[in-house]
Amino acid sequence: MVTRDRMIQASIAGNEQRDSAMMRRMFKEISDKVRVAALDKAIDALSEGGFPWNDSYVATAEPGHRVELTMAGIAGEQFMARTTTAVLIGRTSDLPEPRPARGETFTFEPTPWGARNGVVDTQPKQR
Repeated sequence: MVTRDRMIQASIAGNEQRDSAMMRRMFKEISDKVRVAALDKAIDALSEGGFPWNDSYVATAEPGHRVELTMAGIAGEQFMARTTTAVLIGRTSDLPEPRPARGETFTFEPTPWGARNGVVDTQPKQR
């Protein structure tokens, strides 16, 4: 699932700034069943909480890209955190110890995505 805001930002970067990096990252992400499943789960949670997810930049954390985040919450095998401009989804197993508390800022560098500790449900959801 790609949010409207993310598609707009990637299109502007590609067309006006001649920078296709955001668009390439987006297509790489939505081609990965594990990352799509993580996005689906996060968007379901955002929807249930009444958060206008389609108007925000929501993405999975990009492996190897160090980023400063503010923790929003942990739900099982994944967590949600924010930057000043985005909501990022990551794997709980990649969090530093001790795990950051809600509202705490921390630096994070995700490892490559893939199934961990068992099978990941990769069936696409109908929206």
